[in-house]
Amino acid sequence: MVGYPTSLDDDGKSDLESQDKATLTSTRFFIASSILGLIGTILGASAQSINMLIATNSINGLAAAGQLSFHIILGELVPNSYRGPVNAFVLSTSVPFAVFGPPVARALYLNTELQWRWCYILGVIVNTLAIVLYFFFYHPPTYVSTTNTQPLSFSTDQTKEMLHVGGKSKMRQLKTLDWLGIFLFSTGLVVFLIGMNWGGSSYPWKSGQVLGALFAGFATLVAFCLWEAYSGVEYPLIPMRLFKNIPYDANVACASLAAIVYYANSIIWPTMISSLFTTDVTEIGWLSCAVGGGTSPFPNLLPSP
Repeated sequence: MVGYPTSLDDDGKSDLESQDKATLTSTRFFIASSILGLIGTILGASAQSINMLIATNSINGLAAAGQLSFHIILGELVPNSYRGPVNAFVLSTSVPFAVFGPPVARALYLNTELQWRWCYILGVIVNTLAIVLYFFFYHPPTYVSTTNTQPLSFSTDQTKEMLHVGGKSKMRQLKTLDWLGIFLFSTGLVVFLIGMNWGGSSYPWKSGQVLGALFAGFATLVAFCLWEAYSGVEYPLIPMRLFKNIPYDANVACASLAAIVYYANSIIWPTMISSLFTTDVTEIGWLSCAVGGGTSPFPNLLPSP
């Protein structure tokens, strides 16, 4: 672990003075994400129109961006050798919802007065629980920017310090972010997906709107790859050198194909069931468990190298 700092940051404050603030900021970020999700689910549970549901899901989408960063917490709090089992445990909490969500949802819809509103009521419960747990149990490592290091220590204070800061203040680290890369990647992906969404529904596939969005998005993503490869930024968003690693490429390919299959089947399979096998709502729910049941967190139990 790094030792205690002896320098000043860009604002003229000692690093020790800013440690507690940075720790508090990290905690507040995740709590704020859950509060945003709580607001979204409350609005959804009380929605009276389609516009309210659109607003609800927009808020929930923003909240999910922070909530899905739980792997950052694992990186802060769990050693490499335990990240596999801990990650498996975290993912296992989603198994009841992923596997048995369809029949439970249909049962709530058919047998309760609140029907579909339970989807959001459950979100209210989970987000409330998350806020409480973050507040009382999430104590991330302190921010330490230092150019002086000491031998590995297992003292209570030093084992909570953040690694790899490299003597940079928070502002200097913020400036090293690949801002242009983030912009190119986000813009290119969004525009390309808009074209995919428009094609065959809002506009014909051969229309200028669809082709313009597809080509513009693709060209922006190509520009992003060129920027990442040749810009020379200190911390690129996606270092192109990673793709020279064959095992890494294999992992990315497998994860991408698995995601394509999973999300496609999550949408198509229930429709196929109702069209080809049965129209019974309860039976459709049980048969829909096949998609979620086909995924498992248990391969993550393998220890990290």
